[in-house]
Amino acid sequence: MVTFQEGSTILAQVPLAGGTASFQTSDLSIGDRTITAVYASDTVFASSSGNTVHTVAAPITPTPTPSPIPTPTPTPTPTPGGTATPTPSPGASPSPTPTPTPTPTPTPTPTAAQAVNLSTRLHVRTGDNVGIGGFIITGSGAKQVLLRAIGPSLTSSGLADPLPDPVLELHGQSSFTMITNDNWRDDPAQEQLIKNSGIPPTDDLESAIYVILAPGAYTAVVKGKDNAEGVGLVEIYDLNPDASSKLANISTRALVGMGDNIVIAGFMLGQHNGNNRLAVRGLGPSLTGAGIVNPLANPILELRNRNGTLLVANNDWQDDPAQASALTAAGLAPPNQLEAGILATLPPGLYTALLAGLNNGTGIALVEIYDLGP
Repeated sequence: MVTFQEGSTILAQVPLAGGTASFQTSDLSIGDRTITAVYASDTVFASSSGNTVHTVAAPITPTPTPSPIPTPTPTPTPTPGGTATPTPSPGASPSPTPTPTPTPTPTPTPTAAQAVNLSTRLHVRTGDNVGIGGFIITGSGAKQVLLRAIGPSLTSSGLADPLPDPVLELHGQSSFTMITNDNWRDDPAQEQLIKNSGIPPTDDLESAIYVILAPGAYTAVVKGKDNAEGVGLVEIYDLNPDASSKLANISTRALVGMGDNIVIAGFMLGQHNGNNRLAVRGLGPSLTGAGIVNPLANPILELRNRNGTLLVANNDWQDDPAQASALTAAGLAPPNQLEAGILATLPPGLYTALLAGLNNGTGIALVEIYDLGP
């Protein structure tokens, strides 16, 4: 179900039909109106949202066309008898003025879309198996973001074992003070800011943090309250995508299981109309270097569009020489030959990356999404 809203006012709730949803309304006032579309997650797709500015113009009153004024027929002047009527000498015929040939205006190159929402669905456990999502903000301007940890509301997508009460932590670099949230309505000031974003969690036990961040690297940690376990969703939303900074990367470390317990990373490309390059990596064996004792032995990746259509799949990143060359040129060649990697040029839209183990393998893995620009 897609919810369309302006601020906190819900305009329409429309089911997806063929991967799209739309609506018409006459309730918007004149001016630039910011419309938010929120898509609830399901067993295949992570939840996501996007904003667009729609200009409502005043109705145009047509200008009446005046009726033409008839030209009077001249009355001939009689010629006096015997007086010759002089014949005028022909004047020089005017030369026609040539019509200039217009110079065609070049079509501007569309600006590349950018990641405006990144999310990962994962099985949250305890200890080293909690959900850990890292992200990087690049550029020069401050970035307004909303982080969410979703659990109980996933039952509406058919999940039988959602995380009952998520707890969300945001960590930054050395001078950053950790921010923690249990239930998103705990702090009235935060609650109002989260509501103003237009995408508050739908269950009071879910977590959210609104924050303005400087460019840099950050880590979101999702746990279960009182060491509870279950499937959860960690999300980050870009609330000012027109700023001179962007969400450039998200990487989530999680325990990869089987069936509903594989790891699903979702992302939305928006804000502009041009294509964008994205790299997706699934790492496992190389995590032993970080002290992980049970890494996923052989990760496999699938990249799908909003309709669930498979766009590209990869087992070992060197299987396709062209893909291997592109990943290497981007500086993103996975450290181990058994790890997976995909580099794709994509139009604006919703996408999901599915990370699983070859032959139903399980273990700790890292799924990463990089926004590489056009």
